[in-house]
Amino acid sequence: METKRGDVSVLLFFFAFLGYGIIAFLLWKSKNTIVVFTNPTTGQQRTLDLAKKCCPNPSCPFHRKRGKGNIQYKKTYGKHYDRGLLECTGCKACFSETKGTAYANVKKPLLTFFSVLRHLAYNDGIRDIGRKVGIHRDTVMRYVRRAGTHCTKLSVLYTGLRCVEIQLDEMWSFVRKKKKNLKSMAEYLQGFGDRWTWIALDAVSKFVIAHVNGKRVEELCRKLLVLVKQRVADGKKLITSDELKVYATLILEMWGKLVAPQKTGKRGRPKQPHKVPHEEILYGIVHKARKNGRITDVEIRAVYGAMEEMQAIIEQSPVSSTINTSFVERKNLDIRQKNRRMTRKTQSFSKSPEMHDAQMEYTIAFGNFCQRHRAHGMSPAMAIGITDHIWPIEELMGFET
Repeated sequence: METKRGDVSVLLFFFAFLGYGIIAFLLWKSKNTIVVFTNPTTGQQRTLDLAKKCCPNPSCPFHRKRGKGNIQYKKTYGKHYDRGLLECTGCKACFSETKGTAYANVKKPLLTFFSVLRHLAYNDGIRDIGRKVGIHRDTVMRYVRRAGTHCTKLSVLYTGLRCVEIQLDEMWSFVRKKKKNLKSMAEYLQGFGDRWTWIALDAVSKFVIAHVNGKRVEELCRKLLVLVKQRVADGKKLITSDELKVYATLILEMWGKLVAPQKTGKRGRPKQPHKVPHEEILYGIVHKARKNGRITDVEIRAVYGAMEEMQAIIEQSPVSSTINTSFVERKNLDIRQKNRRMTRKTQSFSKSPEMHDAQMEYTIAFGNFCQRHRAHGMSPAMAIGITDHIWPIEELMGFET
């Protein structure tokens, strides 16, 4: 059968039209993954990226899978018309965009909720935020509890972290009254008095690997090191801290290996197996000599491992020129500047341990994911490889496991 020139032209036109149609459809689809909500009263706008939402139905083939194009916007609902009802094309289930987020069932406008958290992240007190945003202080406290509880879900991302320099430290604060002013053991057991935050920081990325709130006791230190061991990948690492003796004991407990002594053949009770430091763990302490409250001398001491091995890691470090705890101490300062409860000599100190811990959870999560660090121009979560962009507060509070 002979093909005429006109038939070829028609075929070429058809395929070109089909190609342009597919491209236009894909562009339209990608454009419509962003939904804009406008408050009819205030005119304020909020955007929603459908590509970051997933189906919560366990029986759906797209369950917990993002960016598959199965989520469609259905309608706007709510008293303030600022949240959307979504539909999954895979299972035809409808669900609210707020399901599983920190702002689920929030009665106030969502922009008010996010405004509270922005003020909270930059050293504003509870009453100050209430006056600025125009809501009651109890509502602000409810939002703090929501944010703190939600930020604990981020721990699922803290796995296989590549850390070589880990710095440990403790930061002091108090709840209701200082330890010396406690009048009974009942107040101590309720969590009042001194409250310490134990922190483990990756010196290179400035990422807070783990933190624990509570008293300055051995059990809390053990809990911190257990989290560090679970979250950090295997490999040689240098751990530094101050002179707190419990660190050396528990680091050997966490990373030590059991060695059975050889039999001597002599009479008497044989020696029991004991732990020795693992070859991958190097631990040094920073000893600071003080006189009249001022540091007069700084001495580096090797506890586990040889000083030559520690110096070899420092020489390859992009941030350190000597063994130190400077980066975790600088992080402590950043937390005190961003968290009003940690500011010294103010009336904004915590009145309950629950609120103290909730705001600390949010402050550390905000610093890890939402702040650009000047040292490397990225958020600590980007520098350590967890995310590929700086998270806005909306994404932090909308994170779903």
